[in-house]
Amino acid sequence: MGGKVGTGIHGIKQIREDTEATLYELEHASHVFPDNTAKTCVLIAGAVVDTYGAWTVIMDNLGATLGDVIIGDTPLHITAMAVEDASIISKRYMIQLSYGDAYTILNTIRFQGGDQQKLPAVGIERFRPLSSPGGEILYYRMMCETALATANVHFRYHTHS
Repeated sequence: MGGKVGTGIHGIKQIREDTEATLYELEHASHVFPDNTAKTCVLIAGAVVDTYGAWTVIMDNLGATLGDVIIGDTPLHITAMAVEDASIISKRYMIQLSYGDAYTILNTIRFQGGDQQKLPAVGIERFRPLSSPGGEILYYRMMCETALATANVHFRYHTHS
């Protein structure tokens, strides 16, 4: 999408393709990870205050990964992350999401935990990052004003099938 668009029949075709792609992003079937109320996804901050921890695979408490939902080469688009609970009250957290061996950054998220959350009780952080290509492993790394703080989260996503 984007770039110069011609004024002839090819330009009209490009506008139609761009419009269809944009509409797909606005209207699609969304899914949730983890996909069951008995499952959790807990992210852990680094062991040093205000320093990102190591890149870690995004997975639920049963070992399923967010990347497991990708079928073949279908790109995955994470559109939101809900913070269900944060272990440290009134401290700021930052999370980066990435994919692949090079840890290509998809998004950076910041929120405040506990009683003074800047978001409602269950805060949903919406974003529009790039899609991760199919077949890639999805990672996170997190920092907090308190070392080893945790955040229980879930992700909303859709695929480009």
